[in-house]
Amino acid sequence: MNANRQVDPQRVARMIAIWALTVFFGVAIFLLWERWTGANTEGCPLSSVSPLINCQRVLTSAGSRIFFVPLVLWGALWAAGGVALAFDHSSKPGLARLWTAVGIFGLLWAIGHEVLLATLCAWCTLLQALAVLAMWMHYRMRAKT
Repeated sequence: MNANRQVDPQRVARMIAIWALTVFFGVAIFLLWERWTGANTEGCPLSSVSPLINCQRVLTSAGSRIFFVPLVLWGALWAAGGVALAFDHSSKPGLARLWTAVGIFGLLWAIGHEVLLATLCAWCTLLQALAVLAMWMHYRMRAKT
């Protein structure tokens, strides 16, 4: 390996964003399948540790839908859009800002929903962390060096 080789921070940010959004998409589709089939096999992580952690309650309550569509489906579509933006090397700051605004809205909705229920979903918390990471990396990859 060449010791003089420079690491491109925008490329690293792009790869991290794509990774985070791909994992986000996979988990969102998994949760959507769980919700629609009623399989309840998600094994809500940490639910045995605290009664405040209940994925099923969070994912099936009324606040888990926006315009009658599950939030996890909106999240999967948002993640797919983020991957498309990450592969788009042209500068579209308006589209990137809109994508970020939609992501922030989704985060606020999801966190607010959990707060109002006084219940946490471990899978949802993972998705929220991945969304923050993806938005931060999108910002970093579009930042001028």
